[in-house]
Amino acid sequence: MSFRRLVLPGSALLVVLTFVTLTRADPDLWGHVRFGGDIIDSGTILLADTYSFTSDKPWINHEWLSEILMAAAFRVAGASGLVLLKLAIILLSITCVWRIAKDEGADARTAVVLSALGLIGILTRAQQVRPQLFSVLCFSVLVLLLRRAERNTRALWLVPLLMIFWANTHGGWLVGCATLGLWCAANTWTTWRRGENAGPLVGMWAACATAVAATLINPYGLGLWRFLASTVGPSRRFIAEWGPVYTDIALLGPWLVFALIAVTAMRRADRSTRLAALVIPLFWGILGFKVSRLDAFFALSTLGFLAPEIIRLIQERRRATTSRQSSALTQGMVAIAAIAIVALTIPQLKTNLLCIDVHAASNLPEAEAMSFVRERQLKGRMVTFFSRACRARPDLRLSRLSS
Repeated sequence: MSFRRLVLPGSALLVVLTFVTLTRADPDLWGHVRFGGDIIDSGTILLADTYSFTSDKPWINHEWLSEILMAAAFRVAGASGLVLLKLAIILLSITCVWRIAKDEGADARTAVVLSALGLIGILTRAQQVRPQLFSVLCFSVLVLLLRRAERNTRALWLVPLLMIFWANTHGGWLVGCATLGLWCAANTWTTWRRGENAGPLVGMWAACATAVAATLINPYGLGLWRFLASTVGPSRRFIAEWGPVYTDIALLGPWLVFALIAVTAMRRADRSTRLAALVIPLFWGILGFKVSRLDAFFALSTLGFLAPEIIRLIQERRRATTSRQSSALTQGMVAIAAIAIVALTIPQLKTNLLCIDVHAASNLPEAEAMSFVRERQLKGRMVTFFSRACRARPDLRLSRLSS
């Protein structure tokens, strides 16, 4: 292996790890850890929200399983445990993209490029440790299973197991059901238009129906469906991440990159046989533009379903690029740059693995209250006001302060 091929990937990996491990605190982070800890300590899932004055009302904790995993990680290794949990989820998600690329016959370098694009696509949703991370992971697994089901339909029967896990970790399983429905509908249309045997469609739709029904395997049964029906929708548009991507250049940039990739790849796709590969990225691309928190699903669906076309684009680009031998001066400059990268990233990487950055959330409305509590070293209980789903009457929530 040449000097450049050894040093450059190593330096790039350090830079990537530094960015990926940087974790900022979400306003709900410690609530998730606390709720998960309560479930572990009590040994029961159906707990009342004891931190609220409305604790006499039923509480649908649709993220209970992810909170258990977060609380367990925190109890084992503190903040580092949460960061490592986040890294594990990111790694598993990117591994799914890697496997899709390898299934399509991509060589290692091309698979790395596709995986790197996948990392870029999910990075905006991976800056914090939150239940939404599990939706990113489950969606990655779903895309992998659907791509493999195009070759062997038996892979579809793993989807119901995935949906059981997904429905108990985060409400994003609705995205999974929508994607599964689009995939089945597109394949049904293709089969009908081409006059092929419709027999396999029965098993396909049976697996789809079983996967949707599997989401009822949760502590609340149909109550989970009713809860999400009342909370997911336009009523949450006042939350920044439920707004359109063009409100933030940091969100718009990646969306435009994947929109360009999707359009370029779609132009090369065979519409008669690859309808699902066109419909699903297009669907999540449009919704991702209107609701920014869906951008990771747009990126992953683009890379997953349009992988064959993207791989051909990458390989054509590589063949068009002529290789050049590096001079001794160039290799020396690369070595100096690599040393500088190591010197700058290793200390920051160590800090990122040990700490969760709360100062990165200083622009949130909670920051001023946090400063007030910290400066006065308050302890005990505090009443806070907040409005759920933008209702006119604010709810009261009881928080416990600790040193």
